[in-house]
Amino acid sequence: MMLVVLEGITFVALMAPQFLLVPLMVYFVNGTSDFKTAAIQMTVIYLISGLFDRLFIDWYWVGKTKAWIIPGTEDMMPYIYGKTLIGKWVSTVIGFPILAVLIAWVVSRF
Repeated sequence: MMLVVLEGITFVALMAPQFLLVPLMVYFVNGTSDFKTAAIQMTVIYLISGLFDRLFIDWYWVGKTKAWIIPGTEDMMPYIYGKTLIGKWVSTVIGFPILAVLIAWVVSRF
């Protein structure tokens, strides 16, 4: 039960900026007012952040440097396994554009 609560808190802490900050930047900083422009801008922002995470953080920093080697776990490398890696790529390439369109649609209704 405690693990589920911690996973929920972690999910909210990591996803809240995605749901709040990106739309705030698009609508208030960039001054976007229509659905299409907002969806495109949010898609670009989400894809750039997702690609940075996949390429720099996951592939290079975690996979190639020694910064993430935990003594005694060298035989467990890679730390990000194939199934998880595929899920991350799918969520980046497919999930983020869907998220951008959904948020733009919801905001355009108000």
